[in-house]
Amino acid sequence: EIIEKDEGQIIIKTPEGEKILKLKRMKIKKGFILRIEDITKEEHLKRIESWAPVAQKLAHGIKNPLSTILGAMEQLEIKYNKEEGIKRYIELVKEEILRLKKMSDAFMKFTKLSPPVLQPKNINELIKNVMIRYQSICQAMEIKVEYELDNNLPLIPIDEEGIANVLNIIIENGIEAMEKGGILKIKIATMERFEKEVGKIKNYLRIEVSDTGKGIPEKYLNKVFDPYFTYDKLFGTGLGLTLAKRIIENHNGFIEITSKEKVGTTVSVYLPLNQNV
Repeated sequence: EIIEKDEGQIIIKTPEGEKILKLKRMKIKKGFILRIEDITKEEHLKRIESWAPVAQKLAHGIKNPLSTILGAMEQLEIKYNKEEGIKRYIELVKEEILRLKKMSDAFMKFTKLSPPVLQPKNINELIKNVMIRYQSICQAMEIKVEYELDNNLPLIPIDEEGIANVLNIIIENGIEAMEKGGILKIKIATMERFEKEVGKIKNYLRIEVSDTGKGIPEKYLNKVFDPYFTYDKLFGTGLGLTLAKRIIENHNGFIEITSKEKVGTTVSVYLPLNQNV
């Protein structure tokens, strides 16, 4: 069903949602060819970027009052520490404030993404440093963490903060998917890939994060990188994997995901081994 028309574009309604298609007519000897290209994701990102400055101010404006409210609730929690009924309501309010704060932080990061500053870094050390914050929660949730690292790996040109952010997003998703415990495995390796666009082989570092969680239904796999898409997550912002994808693409890399229900999910990040620093 066509629900809107624009010059050179149409918006159609499908069972998966709205799709924006770009139409281009190309002349040939005996008529013309109509080329149709799905530009839904590109158009959505353009729209987000167009109102990013306003959104940043709004998110920042929300964040400050939330911090004030959270501080006030913590004072009330101290005052009514022995009142179980009141204390429970205070805890609920605090949980909601923290959820809104997390959403605000994620949104600010998404709309304020700057070009990466590449510096040679030790990926093994970065992974270990990122995992420090998850040690206690993995123990509490009976999640076993396994590593397959490469001590002979050279220093890789990356934006350390950006890649750490990507790892945090992927690892948190994996942990959340294993409510009954399981195995979180982080594996790194180098690989070669033939790039059709340039007609030559490029060397990549692959960071693979696997979990043995609930998995993602196949019908949702092509949507996991879409802005605001969440699957079976009560408090998700829907921006995590979208942000991760943008960060990796800004490193001239790419990201892939495979999953099977009741088996688990694997997210693979590919970063070029050689880039100008």
